[in-house]
Amino acid sequence: MGTPYYPFQNIGLFPGHSIFVSLLADLDQHALFNGINFYTSIYSYSNNTAQSSGPDVLWCPSDATCSQTLIYDTAYLDIPPGQFRIRYTNYAACAGTWYHFSNDLKETQRLSTQDNGIAFVNSAITIADIKDGTSSTFLLGERPHGRLAGQSRLIHH
Repeated sequence: MGTPYYPFQNIGLFPGHSIFVSLLADLDQHALFNGINFYTSIYSYSNNTAQSSGPDVLWCPSDATCSQTLIYDTAYLDIPPGQFRIRYTNYAACAGTWYHFSNDLKETQRLSTQDNGIAFVNSAITIADIKDGTSSTFLLGERPHGRLAGQSRLIHH
């Protein structure tokens, strides 16, 4: 359920897509979901249309900044300069107390034994794994994108 961390053939070990990409079909975004190339990272050129789309169901109506688009003026992976667009969301899946990220898949597996959320890197948490019950556990939460300061607003999407 969490961000898949996978050795993609074209770019090596890299994060895949978020939980929201997996949910697109359930959010009446069938065409967007069907256009995603799951054999490569969501950050690759073949997925640039999906990456630059912003389904408004993922925006809080009271946060006008969330609908903004960030355009990188430099190249990113295989995406040419000025063509990498990022859209934001006001919602996030609960990764737990911390978010582990490593360029070593074995290290990521070791670190994930310490994770205490639902949607951490490469997680496969089932309802049976939630020992304190689902009524006491956050799966998704809302965050005010517009209240983040400066650089944090640009990178936390």
